[in-house]
Amino acid sequence: MTKIFEACLLRNQTCVLSAYGEKNQKISSCILIWDDKNLYFWQSARDRSSTMPGANMLLIWEALKLAATKKLTFDFDSFASVRAAKMLASFGQPPVIRPQIIGSSVRYQWERAANSTLIFLRDSWKKKAAS
Repeated sequence: MTKIFEACLLRNQTCVLSAYGEKNQKISSCILIWDDKNLYFWQSARDRSSTMPGANMLLIWEALKLAATKKLTFDFDSFASVRAAKMLASFGQPPVIRPQIIGSSVRYQWERAANSTLIFLRDSWKKKAAS
């Protein structure tokens, strides 16, 4: 991914968009890359502790506007969940099913499960402490 980003950066075919919440705190960011035909919503991340709704939608909207100014097709590809598909459908276009094969090692699956559990526990403890 680093090599792709660096190649796009050298060609001036990438940018990072960020959404900020209260107190100028960054709550969501994405990397956009493009070629001569398409602009891709390539990578995104958000602060899961943020309660501010709509940050990702704002980034998608801004990416759509950038694609339009560059006269490029905006590629929504890279959203895998049903929830994300519903959100994207709210922009007015029907979703297109694209089968994908995802492989991961058992170790990687365990690490993801452990991380998810730890994040869940941390958030639960924070809620209890705030009560």
